[in-house]
Amino acid sequence: QVQLLSSSLGSQGYDVLCTREPGGTEIGDKISHMVKYDQSEEGIADKAELLLFAASRAQLVEKKLKPFLAKGGVVICDRYADSTMAYQGHGRGIDKQVIADLVDLATDGLQPDLTVLMDLSIEDGMRRVGKRGEAAEGEDRIELAGQLFHEKVRQGFLMIAKENSARVKVVDAMNSIDDIHQEIMKYVTRIKH
Repeated sequence: QVQLLSSSLGSQGYDVLCTREPGGTEIGDKISHMVKYDQSEEGIADKAELLLFAASRAQLVEKKLKPFLAKGGVVICDRYADSTMAYQGHGRGIDKQVIADLVDLATDGLQPDLTVLMDLSIEDGMRRVGKRGEAAEGEDRIELAGQLFHEKVRQGFLMIAKENSARVKVVDAMNSIDDIHQEIMKYVTRIKH
């Protein structure tokens, strides 16, 4: 969907940057890899995970997003700050106000105009992850966190969408690729300026 949206906006004359989280910069990618594929005996503490993802996001915002937006570009980011609230807040149970404050610090208050939540049942999501195969580095520790964790995360995302309905639009990820793209374009068209 990121590529379809990027192509559509590019064909309309927009300068588009596609990026992702966690990662999106050289430093951010190193942090992401460390967190996702940690195999240390002690493991990564939940608060350390939160802080590392915030560091990755701060790097992305400062080095890529803000400069690109300042030039009038359009940014499409696969995941952003809502993911921290869903994963570390709802999934890991870290205090949501602490997360909100940390997100504000890491993003310097930069908020998306539109967030598209691709909603999918946990079972269907796990099937899709399984079809991708294992990463060369090993198994992603967050993807392996278990069904209960992922259900908490999904419910967290849905709560975020409900509380921020003007910005967050929920799309049924079981629809066809083209139907999903058309729905996303409908939302994007409403906010383009």
